[in-house]
Amino acid sequence: MKKLFIIICFLIAFAGNMFSQQFINNETIDHIIQKKYDNWKGYDNYPNDSSRAEILNKIDSIKLEDVVIFKIPEVILEMKNLKYLSITRNREYFVRYEWKELKHSITNISEIKRLKNLEYLSLSSCLLDTFPVEICELINLKHLDLEENNLVFIPNEIGNLVNLNRLNLGFNWIIELPDEIGNLKILDSLTLYHNDIKELPSAIGNITSLTFLNLSDNEINELPKEIGNLTNLTFLNLSENELSYLPVEIGNLTKLTKLGLSTNEINELPNEIGNLINLNILSLGGNKITILPEEIGSLTALTDLWLNENELIELPNEIGNLYHLTNLLLYRNHLTKLPNEIGNLVELTELSLSYNELTELPNALKNLINLTILDLSNNKLSELTNEIFDITSLKDLYLYNNQLTKISYEIGNLKNLTNLCLSSNLIIQLPSEIGELRNLESLNLAFNYITCLPKEISNCKNLTGLFLKENNFSEEEKQKIISWFADSECNIIW
Repeated sequence: MKKLFIIICFLIAFAGNMFSQQFINNETIDHIIQKKYDNWKGYDNYPNDSSRAEILNKIDSIKLEDVVIFKIPEVILEMKNLKYLSITRNREYFVRYEWKELKHSITNISEIKRLKNLEYLSLSSCLLDTFPVEICELINLKHLDLEENNLVFIPNEIGNLVNLNRLNLGFNWIIELPDEIGNLKILDSLTLYHNDIKELPSAIGNITSLTFLNLSDNEINELPKEIGNLTNLTFLNLSENELSYLPVEIGNLTKLTKLGLSTNEINELPNEIGNLINLNILSLGGNKITILPEEIGSLTALTDLWLNENELIELPNEIGNLYHLTNLLLYRNHLTKLPNEIGNLVELTELSLSYNELTELPNALKNLINLTILDLSNNKLSELTNEIFDITSLKDLYLYNNQLTKISYEIGNLKNLTNLCLSSNLIIQLPSEIGELRNLESLNLAFNYITCLPKEISNCKNLTGLFLKENNFSEEEKQKIISWFADSECNIIW
């Protein structure tokens, strides 16, 4: 007989100040089964266990979300063919208009071992303080999710779950992994983010089937060289750890498409980083990198490169080989100039260079014909090369807090601009061509030395924000400007 597939999902509902939440026991499970199976008489209304089991054995899936469950009902534990069990967000309940957290997790969790045919088990957000070792007897498990509990230790018996494909232990308090984790030879996805892991066992290198590994937000300060054995990885996230260097074996992970290394203590990259020719996204923000190896230019599949908040003083010319880059973040470094080769990055849509020490820009910037966001704020630019006004695709141009004294009439070429920020410079006047920016929505001219605006600015009919604070406008000039926008929705900030 075709198995009856039951999905049980209880949702928290609010209606004004009224709240209802389901408390799970045999009675409530009875009621749900009756909705799906008309002949169900109720758990206690069968003459013998076998007649009851005939029906219960047809059920292969139970899903309980946002419920209150103090113990797993016996009726569930007798579902011998249950393959899917999800009990999630069982942490608190609502009574008399206030939330109350459960004082303990599911009391009979050890009984889970009776469900021998389980393939999927989720007990996320269930106040588990210890890893129920009985779970490790469920050798048919393919997916185990214990995310967002209070687990500290993982039992050695985890190695018994040799059929696991996915293991999620994220958002716990785990301090170490047992060597037996290496027994999970067909594991495809391992999630361990937001724990307190300080080091990885070398046995992790045995899980060569892994394609997804998330170790972000831990306290790892060194990677074992065996990390290089995980040659099937396509996703590796090591962000928010305490790594100061990468082992050369990282270069073995040639199938990687995303590598997250942001917010560590890395001061240099191994040359072997250039072997990762399939990388699409490389996140290195928030480290201490002073120089990039020339081999960075071999990562020609990159679309996103995040190097923000480092200590870079220059970029290698090979950066120009990254023809497919669309996003390049370099803000908060110590760059004083850019190589001309940056002009080769013709697919760039966003280039962020704020908070550097740039005094000039290369003429090759004009080649960035797809650029829509250019952030040059907080540098030391005293003038702009005319070539910047050839980037007609620009929509957002940020130049605040530089040393600009004037803006070229060629600003009028940037007809797609919607946001232009020129605040905190030394500008005295604007060219009349500013009025050609008909798509402009926000223009920030605050903290300059401007005494008057060209009347043509009133042609910017889409302008909704005009920031003029801390300039040298006379009262007469202010009234004139106000009159120009009297019939528009522009908000002028003095």
